[in-house]
This record gives sequence, C-alpha cells and structure tokens, in this order.
Amino acid sequence: MIIAPLRRTNFRLLIGSGLLPLCLALTLLASLLLPAGQLRAAEPAAASLKLVPEDASAYTAFLRLREQFDLVANSNWWAKISESDKYKGAMMMWEMMASNPGSPAGELQEALKNPDNAKLYELLKGMVSDEVFMYTGANAAEAFELMQRINNANNAASLEATAEFQRQLENADDFGNLDYPDPGINMMRAVLQTLAEDTDRVAVPEMLLGFKTDDTDEAERQLRRLEAYVTVILENEPDAAMLRGRVNRQEIGEGEFLVLTLDGAMIPWDQAPWDRLSDKPSEFDEVVDKITASELVIAIGVHKGYVMLSVGPSLAHVEKLGSGTSLADSPRLAPVAAMGEKRFTLVSYSDAAMNAALGWSEGDLDAFADMAKSFLMMSELDDDAQQAVLAEIPEIKKDLASMMPDMGDRLTVGFLNGRGYEMMSYDWGTNKLLDGSQPLSLLNHLGGKPILAFAGRGVHRPQDYEMVVKWLTRTSKFFEKHVVPTMDDDDQEAYAQVVEVAYPALRQADKVTREMLIPSMADGQFAFVIDAEATSPLWHVAIPDFGRDMPMAMPALVTGLSDSEQFAKALGEYKRLFVETYEKLRELEPEEFPPLDVPEAQQETHEAVDFYSYALPMELGVDEKVTVTLGIHEKFALMGLLPEQLKRLAKPTPLVADSVPLKDLSRPLAAATYFDLHALSDAVRPWVEETVIMQMQMGGDLGDFGDFDDEFNEALDVTEQIEFWFSVVRVVHGFSSATYMEDGATVTHAELHLEDIEP
Repeated sequence: MIIAPLRRTNFRLLIGSGLLPLCLALTLLASLLLPAGQLRAAEPAAASLKLVPEDASAYTAFLRLREQFDLVANSNWWAKISESDKYKGAMMMWEMMASNPGSPAGELQEALKNPDNAKLYELLKGMVSDEVFMYTGANAAEAFELMQRINNANNAASLEATAEFQRQLENADDFGNLDYPDPGINMMRAVLQTLAEDTDRVAVPEMLLGFKTDDTDEAERQLRRLEAYVTVILENEPDAAMLRGRVNRQEIGEGEFLVLTLDGAMIPWDQAPWDRLSDKPSEFDEVVDKITASELVIAIGVHKGYVMLSVGPSLAHVEKLGSGTSLADSPRLAPVAAMGEKRFTLVSYSDAAMNAALGWSEGDLDAFADMAKSFLMMSELDDDAQQAVLAEIPEIKKDLASMMPDMGDRLTVGFLNGRGYEMMSYDWGTNKLLDGSQPLSLLNHLGGKPILAFAGRGVHRPQDYEMVVKWLTRTSKFFEKHVVPTMDDDDQEAYAQVVEVAYPALRQADKVTREMLIPSMADGQFAFVIDAEATSPLWHVAIPDFGRDMPMAMPALVTGLSDSEQFAKALGEYKRLFVETYEKLRELEPEEFPPLDVPEAQQETHEAVDFYSYALPMELGVDEKVTVTLGIHEKFALMGLLPEQLKRLAKPTPLVADSVPLKDLSRPLAAATYFDLHALSDAVRPWVEETVIMQMQMGGDLGDFGDFDDEFNEALDVTEQIEFWFSVVRVVHGFSSATYMEDGATVTHAELHLEDIEP
C-alpha cells in the first residue's frame, strides 16, 4: 500500500532543498509562453461552472495547470535555471536522499515501484493537470461568519483572563492565594455563549473540492483500494473502533463515493466541566442539542468526470450538481461569457454574504470593543477613567462603521494572453473611497518611464477630517480630566504652559485646514512615483566612492489641486504657526528647545511650476543636490528630495507603459498602477557589481556568493552568478493595473507581463 509511505514522507526536505519554492515559482512564471502562432486553440471557461448551482456562496477554479507547467518546462528561462549550480545541487541532494531506503524520499521511491502506486501517481498528476475547482454552498457564509465570531470571542476571552489575573496581582496581599482564571475555560465558555446567541446558524457548511480527470476508471479503482485500506484500519486499530459502521459506499447518479458519517453525539459532552462553564445548568442545552443532532458527512468519490472531496451536513449538495440553474447562468458570471474564447487560468466568484463574512464587518468592531475593554482592565487608569473610555466605544464603532464599504458580489477572471497573465476583477460592493468619473491627469506627471508609479482619485470627504478632529478633541479632554490630575505639581505646571501656547496654534491650524487646505485639494488626485533617472558619484559620505555616477531610486509625491493659491497660503500658514509656536516654547524652556534655524527656500520657476527647495544640514552628509523640495502648479503640487526629479515630473509626459490595461490613459479611471522590474533591475545592478568589485579588491566576505582571497577563478564565479541572476529575473517585465467603474461595478484590469529570456 502507498498510503503509509506517503503519510510518513517528510515534505520539509523538499522545502529545505529548495524544490518546493522552485515549483511554486514555476507556477507563477507559467506564461513563459511559446510564440503566439504555436498556442493551442482556446477553450471555454471552467466546465465545473455548469455543475455548481447558482446559489453557491463562493467558487474558484484553477485551469490549464499542466499547460502552464509545460510552458515553463519548455522555456529558455527554465533551461537556464536547470543549468545553475543551485538547481544541480538540489537535484543531487534529492538523488542522495532517494538512494537511502530509510529516508522518506527513499520510501517514496520504493513505493512507486509498486505498479498500483505508480498508477496512483499518474492519476494524481492528471488530477492537477487541467481543472481544479472548489465551491461552498449557500449556507457557508453564515457558518463562516459564525466561525469568525467564535474566533473573536476566543481572543477576547483570552485577553480577559490575562487582564483579570493582572488585576489580582495588583490587589493581592498573598500571592500564594491567587485564583488564576483558566484561559481554556474562558475560551470554551466564550465559544458556547457565541453559539447560544445564534443557535439557528449552527450548521456544517457545504464544501466541495473537485479535480477533473480523464481516467475515471482508474480513479474508481484507486477508490476501491482506499476502501479496502480503510476497512483494514477499522477492523484492526482499536483507536478507530468508534468509526466502525460509519464508513460506507454510496452511489450518486453514475458516481460512487466512499462516505464517512460523523455526528455530534460522538462528542463526550458528559466530560465537559459544566459547573465551571456556567452557573445555569441548562444555559447551553439548546446548543448541545443542536450540535448533537448535527451530522458531518465527508465523502470522496468519482462523479461527472471529477474526483471529488465533499464536506457537509449531507450529500445533498453533491446530488444536485449539474441539475437546475447553474452558476454559469448567473448574471454575475456574464463577464466571463462576454470575454469569448480566452485561455482561462482562473475563475473565482463570491457573493455579498460570503464577502461580508470574510471581510471587515461590524462584528469585527464588536470584537475590537471587547478587546479594548480587556486592555483597559490591564491599564493604570482608574475606574472613572475606564468608564469614560467605555462610554465612548459605541460612538467609535458607529463612526468606523460609517467608513466601511457595503459588501457586494465579486468576480475575478484570469487568463493567458501570450505575454503573461491578464486578470479582470469585478466588485459590485458600494465604493466609498475611489472616484472614477474622470481621466487621471496626473498620469502625465510621472516622468514617463518610472520604476514604480501609482495614481488615483479619491472621493472628496471633508467629513473624515471632521471625525479625526472630533476624536482628537475628545482625547484631549479625557487626558486633561483623567490623566493630568495624576501628574505631580511641576508636570502639571509645565503641561499648562505648553497648552497655553499650543492650543491657540492648533485652533488656527484647524481653521487653515478647513478653510484652505481641504478645499484646495478637492480635485482628489494623488500619485506616488519612484524613478532612478538621477545619478551621483557620491550620494552619501558613508557610501564608498566607486569612481562612477551611480543611480538612485528616489520617491516623489504628486497631488492634484483645485485651488493652488489657497494651497500655497495654507502651507505658508502652517510654517508661520510652527515657527511662532516653537519660539514661544523656547522662551519657556530654552534648554529643551535649541535655536531654530529655518533655511530660506531657494525659489525658481520651471514648466509653470514654482519650486521651493530647502537645503539639508551638512551634518547629514548627503549630496548637496538632495533637498526638501516643493513645487506648486495651478493644477498640481509635487513633493520630493530631488529638484531635478520634480522638474521632470512637472513637464507633461505621457506614461510610457508596455501594458495592456494602461493602453488608453484618456478614459475615466479611478486608479492606475505600473511597476517596471527591468528598470528596477537596471538601477540595482550597478550597486551590486560595484560592491562585489570592492569586496573582491578587499578580499572580503560575499555572504551567499562565497569567500575568496583575490583568487581569479572565484572572483569570476561571483561575476558569473551576478550575470546569471540578473538575467533570470528579467523574465518578469512588470505589473500594471487600471481601476474604473463599469455598469455598477468597480473593475480592476491587471496584467503580469512575462517574456522568455534569450537562450
């Protein structure tokens, strides 16, 4: 039998040897594709869509798995990897382990010599070659939401036990008589209480995992082998006695399943410490009765061309596969049909209820509230202060809930496009943050060819600032009422002096923010960009002088403006308030506040942008070209550390993006992302090469690359490794995405651009 050897196999050896991570990398890079003319004919989306009922709460199918694997295996990229010393070393290690009969690898090799096991191996390979799907039934969302609540209750109960023990420690006269709360009892009680609050939702979720197979005859034969093995175990293992009579074979349509039926009556309820869980003898009777009457049915079988593994309260969800209205007929899956004949690799759908159960919800806010109560118990705040905080929690929850999106259905579709992967994601939930009503003009101010860029437009939400101010104000009042009185006289006097200076300045800053800054930024656009166009022979005194100009990846921020004059005034007011407040504080505590030397800004105008640059202190040791710089244009503002970079960004330059999603930048967009790995590689490589050369000259340690003492062959080997790894990573060109609104959905179109390397 292969079952036992497989069970003992130590797969950590595969991980340690690097084989498993390498296989995962192969799956990710599975579009190192053949030329477009050699692609096989397109196939329809997942066949299992026709089997799964329309009311499924979630569904995911992974497709064309063997095709993707073969594309990697036949690529120049894989040929180069397989010639590397790392790969050869891993293969040699595997062969050594496999040659040892006592090792897990050796046992696996020996087991596969059995013809039946060899056929099982081929069957398993076939099962993960074409289509693997999973789905959850209509009842799963409620079950998962309940599980999340149980998890939250567990965390809160554990914290509560810790807080109670700490309280006892603080008040104890005799540490030998402490009654430490049992976390296990607390957590068990929390679980039962959560279930008792919503007994109707106590149910086993319907779940099914399916593997498409072309050899159903062999699958059924292996199922019979499994049945025989299980029968032997049940008859001979004392620990399996409780499962006897619970395993049987059942037919569903033309399919056969090996079925294990468990129920809640198997739980030893009489051994539970009920006297410690509740003061009321019958408090949890309804929960216990509900669980006792529930069944958990686990089945494995062959049905409708798939090897299936099912978990649920029964086999009803298996029986209705392929009957009635299918998920393929759902309006939410219409985008899949509209795509036509794509080379699909992924189809994933989840309904609003499932997304609400798995995402952030008001239930999570309740859990955080419970945890906050436990943290309060562990704090040094007195009872009055703790009660004051607890009184604010309901309103905090209400404010946070107002910012949470209303969940909707979601659909994600991925496919091979001849140059990598494309993915379309549709979210029908309520979008409260992104504004996709206009084109993103800031895409023309990313420098043309960045390493990394993100641009978007947010919904103008002044109410968010109001909420922040409200809670800062309440926090300040709480501090003055409950914390300041606990200070000694000197600290209270110092606090009063600081408040007398700071509060008027904060009120003025608040007015500037409300009346100037927020209205000036109503455009809502924002962008972040990194490029490495700038070079310097010495960026910092601590960096060795390599004798050549070195690139440096530098970040910059760009924001859209609705009123540049008000924006500039707001910044000027902030600067004035800061300087005035600092000087007043310095008058109070000269020793604590050294003289403030605010350098004058160097001003210039370029591309209709007014630039203000502030030199950094010489003590920092950075290149003098690095300055804190702000640029203000009528329609946008720029912030960064390199004036020459901001000047490039100021000049309108269309984004040069080798990207399918970003082909049309003139259309309305909510967000756009672009990452160029080739550009990043080009920026990093000179630093790696120069560092290696320097270490070679010094006879230093190169870490994973090895040690050498000016040996030519070893130095050459390190150079070759650098060339090897930088050529290998160039298989990934980059990633890009565009987010927009379409037919009531927030749509994100993404692409992972891959291309095979040269032989």
